[in-house]
Amino acid sequence: MKKISVRSQFIASPGNVLIQWDFAKAESWIVAYLADDPNMKHSLLHGDLHADTAADALFHVSKENVTKVMRYTGKRYNHASGYRMGFKKSMQVINAESDKPPYLVVSLQESKSFNLAWHSYYPNVKNVWWI
Repeated sequence: MKKISVRSQFIASPGNVLIQWDFAKAESWIVAYLADDPNMKHSLLHGDLHADTAADALFHVSKENVTKVMRYTGKRYNHASGYRMGFKKSMQVINAESDKPPYLVVSLQESKSFNLAWHSYYPNVKNVWWI
């Protein structure tokens, strides 16, 4: 039996085109745009937002020294904080997934520290939470 790609079944009508869009980081772009946060915008344009968050906001290490676990922590706090998650809820969400790689577990104190550090590094985000 011949395999058929699902994508090959979508054909633009004459005079039109189909586009493929990768929505990776779309939520982060929206938060950065609405908050007009320079650190977040710079990371999205020139770097790796999650690694930059880990290096500059959470762990204070060089970007070259960011481990997979550190980057994952940055990613979790980027998403959690974008959704107005407090440090207790962030801890619960991260620890609920602790049986999966990278097997991260955070304490309440660590979560509070990460949350405060994140908001210090991206201070403009709180300004758009009312939207």
